Amino acid sequence: MRSFPSFLLFRILQYLTLLILIASASFLLVRYMPGSPLDYLGGEATDIPLILTEEAKEKLMEYYGLNKPITEQYLLYIKNVAFLDFGYSTYFSEPVRDVILPHLERTLVLVLIGLSISMSLAFPLSIFAARRRGKLPDILLTSTSLVLYSIPSFALAMLFLIFFSLKLKIFPLLGFSIESDLKSLLWHAMAPAIVFSIAEFGKMYYFTRNSFINILDEDYVLFARSKGLKERTILLRHVMRNALPPIL
Repeated sequence: MRSFPSFLLFRILQYLTLLILIASASFLLVRYMPGSPLDYLGGEATDIPLILTEEAKEKLMEYYGLNKPITEQYLLYIKNVAFLDFGYSTYFSEPVRDVILPHLERTLVLVLIGLSISMSLAFPLSIFAARRRGKLPDILLTSTSLVLYSIPSFALAMLFLIFFSLKLKIFPLLGFSIESDLKSLLWHAMAPAIVFSIAEFGKMYYFTRNSFINILDEDYVLFARSKGLKERTILLRHVMRNALPPIL
């Protein structure tokens, strides 16, 4: 069986390949669509702050390299994406990175908190259910995870806001800012993070439970039990290290 470091490296390479494919598809779709990326700036648009002349458009085409061969454009695009240089937004009149960064910071905070909550619940509960499969705790936990997994996240978020923010007033509706102090940041991030963790719990629990059940049925686990090893030793040495890679 492949070691965990090599498996982790393989996963990282898979994700990098996927990102390159997504970036390449985005580049090709935009470049091979009819017209030029700057054509709309020369028309009679009313939803943009600036209408460019033909001369200004030609200078921008040269500045962004849009008049170069497609291969040179692609290499320049991949290089800029790798360094998080997404160009300048003519709509917001500022670099695209500066537009995205505040939203990205809030998103990362919510995802980290939500994943921490869902993993801290799903991981031990899935082990507990896998070791008692077919019994009442396993049936209840698995049924609950399937129900949570089937609820659309946007509907769950609306219900959570209505009951816990509007009616019970436990969590705030507005005011989430990355520049707030730690206490305020965690307080305002808690409601969306809880919704995110509930939405992720069902999926994470289900796949983790199934992975542990598959490993518990392996011959080497039965052999370890026949040797008289403690259940905790079997769980830590044999089950966890082989069940984690498929989950990751």
